[in-house]
Amino acid sequence: MDTIGGKEEVAIVYPQEILWSRLEDLNISSNKEFYSFSYRETLYLLSFQDTSCHAIVDSATNPFFFPDGESLLFERGTGIYVYRIRDGTSSEFLDSASFPSIDSAGKYLCFMRDTFSIVMDLETGVEVFKDTSIHYPRISPDGSKVIGLRFSGELAIFDRTTGNLITQINLIGASALCPSRPSFVGNDMVVYRGYSAGSILKAIYLLNLNNKHTHILAKEFVTFN
Repeated sequence: MDTIGGKEEVAIVYPQEILWSRLEDLNISSNKEFYSFSYRETLYLLSFQDTSCHAIVDSATNPFFFPDGESLLFERGTGIYVYRIRDGTSSEFLDSASFPSIDSAGKYLCFMRDTFSIVMDLETGVEVFKDTSIHYPRISPDGSKVIGLRFSGELAIFDRTTGNLITQINLIGASALCPSRPSFVGNDMVVYRGYSAGSILKAIYLLNLNNKHTHILAKEFVTFN
């Protein structure tokens, strides 16, 4: 079985009417039982066992699984909601917030509110990280780092405990243009999507935060409407 960054590859199946080039926010549960993604502001939840569509949630984007794999956070309107997979119910989780992610221990919630990228301690409700220089923030699985994009196209990596900038990496250049929505793969690897310079070839890139080495995981041609 092939691996990426030490992680086992899994096969993703999605409904035929969905265009791969417009699929966003692919997320896999920790128990590898379910996976989800958003497509044209609709959230899809599917089962790995039979590739059936377990749920479809309208007007929902940015899904992110809880560590136990039993619940799914997503963005709807101006708030973050939680979908409980087993009973098929959903409720508001946090108002005036967007773009949720959570560490593997389920201790910290990372999200955006207005122009702020925030990390909240879920036990106390205390904000333990706050920054206005990035968007699309994500917290690392171990809860030690926060990443996000600057409008200049740089990926910024912060120490969550101190709030200090660890480093920033230019993602606009020979490797990729228009980077979008970086996500952690482990604690030291980041995956993001972008366009290869000078072409309409869209690609998925894997970035090693330790040596700043980038390589292409997958390529695809896209059309512009």
